[in-house]
Amino acid sequence: MNVNLLDFIKSNYPDWVLPPDKIAIINDIEQHKIKFEEHFIDKTINVIIDHLVYRNNDSVKKYGLLNGLSLILKLIAIICVFFSWKIFLIIFLLSFFLKKYAKNILRKGGKKIESIVYNLFLVGNYNEALSLLFFMFANGQIALQTKNGTSVTPQLPSKCL
Repeated sequence: MNVNLLDFIKSNYPDWVLPPDKIAIINDIEQHKIKFEEHFIDKTINVIIDHLVYRNNDSVKKYGLLNGLSLILKLIAIICVFFSWKIFLIIFLLSFFLKKYAKNILRKGGKKIESIVYNLFLVGNYNEALSLLFFMFANGQIALQTKNGTSVTPQLPSKCL
């Protein structure tokens, strides 16, 4: 924790040119690093992955497939409502549970990222954990969510604290 996060990133990635908005995110994470650490250690922060950024990931592909199938089943259910309400109800419930399962797959991807950052904090690699958090947040790959709110890329990450 002795090294400033900005200095840590500049020393490990000297070729990177950081625009002012990225430096603002780094400074915000640096100012609130104790709170971020507490939230990750207490597991009171949720990492939400962006399925459009990770569309080549296998679990996110499965999410897209199941989400699309859920939408198709809803359309079929709307057509079936004119013929039989029982078939409509079965197809609509199947679509509903398929959508919930797809969201659960996406949530598991966020939990993997949370566990990586959590383990880095436990080991004591604070700057590595915070730099990973910065890179993923600044590139729009993740959003952070706590009981106080949600922060996404154009906003500062401390908004969720």
